[in-house]
Amino acid sequence: MAAAARALARRPASARETAVSHPDDGKTDTAAREAMKKRLDEAETWLRRLRGTIEAGVEPTALVEAINEAEGQRAAARAELDAIARTPDMLSDAEVSVVIRFTSVT
Repeated sequence: MAAAARALARRPASARETAVSHPDDGKTDTAAREAMKKRLDEAETWLRRLRGTIEAGVEPTALVEAINEAEGQRAAARAELDAIARTPDMLSDAEVSVVIRFTSVT
């Protein structure tokens, strides 16, 4: 059981990767967004696996570090997603209003 707990306590490979950088010019890097979504999904999957391990009978204190690390990975991925600016192909509220005004004038 201890070997299984250690195996599940290891974080996913992509969570070890450094955060994907994105340009500071206000434009979104869709690849960075997708990478962060993948990291978030993997961190949440990792947490579910750890919870399942606890439910299967592994001592929760044996997984405290792994749970803390998984929660940290999840928080970091969420923060990175929040930090990525809007995608260039998205319209702002003001741009949508202009489009609506000009298309409804006909």
